[in-house]
Amino acid sequence: MTFLRKVECLSVSFFKTCLFLSFFPLFSFAFVGEFAEFLVSVAVRLTNTNCVYLANYFNFPPPVIELVRRDLETPGITLINIMRERNVINMHDVTGLQRALSGLELNDINEVLVIPYQERIDFFR
Repeated sequence: MTFLRKVECLSVSFFKTCLFLSFFPLFSFAFVGEFAEFLVSVAVRLTNTNCVYLANYFNFPPPVIELVRRDLETPGITLINIMRERNVINMHDVTGLQRALSGLELNDINEVLVIPYQERIDFFR
């Protein structure tokens, strides 16, 4: 993805978030920041092996799995970004990640981070 494409995606995503927040004043940028903090917390706890297992669990195509496999520095961040792009997770629903972590028996991440976050956002449904 080129730099301009990344900037364009970022600006579109930011615009959608601002538009959403203008229609729903209950939400604040703090909530958006909480989602970003949650994503980083999950990403830093995922090992390279866990990321490859998750990519296989979600049936990502082989080039995506290879991209995750070759990223030795930040595989969790790479996987989280791919999951967001493919709408596996979003700010309002992380149940796909919750089911995947349960299926792979990564209960420590699931119980400490994902389930509490999902319970907090379910409050708004």
